[in-house]
Amino acid sequence: MKLTVVIVIALFLSACSQSEAGKTVAASNNTSQAKPTKVIRFTKTYVGAINKLYAIEMTLTRDGSNLSGSYFYTVHKQDIALKGTVDAKDNFTLAEFDASGHQTGTFTGRFVTGEHIEGQWSKPNGQPMPFVLETGAQPIASSFYSY
Repeated sequence: MKLTVVIVIALFLSACSQSEAGKTVAASNNTSQAKPTKVIRFTKTYVGAINKLYAIEMTLTRDGSNLSGSYFYTVHKQDIALKGTVDAKDNFTLAEFDASGHQTGTFTGRFVTGEHIEGQWSKPNGQPMPFVLETGAQPIASSFYSY
């Protein structure tokens, strides 16, 4: 008789444990249905200057968190490749590369608006300089100093 009572209690506790585990799984399944996020994609051309001295034109393509493109100094008009990332708060880092694939500089900044970006540019181990770029702006005269 005592053995029967012990078995019944053990079965009852086992059933309760499995029921609670099922509720936990069901609850976690309900929270795993996240809302889809919108992927930002665009290609835009920005015009401005580095350190208010070096006129540049930059074309960027954004595909989600990936950012790529090129820029050139308006005096030289030779494309410099860019590749980097942008985070959910619109902060970005772009590495620039010469024709042989060596990194020659870095842009760090943010999209202030969809039409305005700003930040810092620097050579590897170099002094950072501010940059400001906007879409829809007229190209800056190439009378700025060359680098």
